[in-house]
Amino acid sequence: MVSALSRPDLSLITGNVLSGWLVKNQQPLLIDFLTALKIPHQNGVVENLPATVDDTDLKNAIELLLGKNPPEIVGLYLHAFRDMNDVHWPTLNQILAEDTRLMLGV
Repeated sequence: MVSALSRPDLSLITGNVLSGWLVKNQQPLLIDFLTALKIPHQNGVVENLPATVDDTDLKNAIELLLGKNPPEIVGLYLHAFRDMNDVHWPTLNQILAEDTRLMLGV
């Protein structure tokens, strides 16, 4: 299943499957992250993301998630959050590139 969903031509389907799984099965994680960033949401779902967030709040939000959830789930969520929402938060990109706890497939 993983190899099938990894195909570039199935990226839209993969995104929908991952998004649905996160919203249905990881809702507390989504809520914790958005609440820590002071982003208005409806049960972990956001209509409009801010162009920027406070770097300290972002770092604290990630540490909160890592303190409550397995790092593989946190990493998967943060990568999906960034990629599916086309988020351009430089600090998030840096953390995802440097923090080995959040790297996928490591």
